[in-house]
Amino acid sequence: MAEVLIVDDEQEIVELLTIYLKNSGFQSYGVYDGLSALKILKERKIDVILLDVMLPDTDGFSLIREIQKTYDVPIMFLSAKGEDADKILGLGLGADDYVVKPFNPLEVVARIQVLLRRYRKIKQGEENLIHEETNLKVDELCINRARCEVFKGAKRLVLTSMEYKLLLFLALNPNRVFTKRQLYENVWEEEYEGDENIIMVYICKLRDKIEEDSQKPKYIKTIRGLGYRFEGKLL
Repeated sequence: MAEVLIVDDEQEIVELLTIYLKNSGFQSYGVYDGLSALKILKERKIDVILLDVMLPDTDGFSLIREIQKTYDVPIMFLSAKGEDADKILGLGLGADDYVVKPFNPLEVVARIQVLLRRYRKIKQGEENLIHEETNLKVDELCINRARCEVFKGAKRLVLTSMEYKLLLFLALNPNRVFTKRQLYENVWEEEYEGDENIIMVYICKLRDKIEEDSQKPKYIKTIRGLGYRFEGKLL
């Protein structure tokens, strides 16, 4: 049974989601502040986190940074802030999804199921790669497929699961141009609904981490009017 942590200071929302999650076969834990959330994460093996942006002792953007220092778990933001800037910030920090309040709890449950399928597929892929050639090298970049780790020279880069998956897909298909639709449908494995911001955010975050100068990228090139291309020869 998958375990879901709900972090929201509105008791009605926590109780409502708890009911719907239970009816869908999930075990859930509801807390109302960031400190309690970190305590639950130490005690339980949480599979998905539903995280409110506004909390009494911190904010969701700060809390996600703290969580990602220790835990690899899919995170969905729940927020009354629906502006594009907030969505882009949340996704850029490593959230896997972003739902604006008020929301349909059935939609939230469906999105959780999608997150779990996606995450488990990535983990299953890690296991399947154990006996394959593990390292991909492009100049100073090294992608260890068995451990899902990326190094730039001797430095280990900290990537979210989706950043890693996007980089791996591009590196396995060098010198080929992909549209935003193609990247989304191949990496996120969902139908593309025209939200270009998601791709742009993840490309920017990857460039910040793998490029010497993100404004003059060496690896991930923008092909104006078409999409993106990964340049480099696999070694």
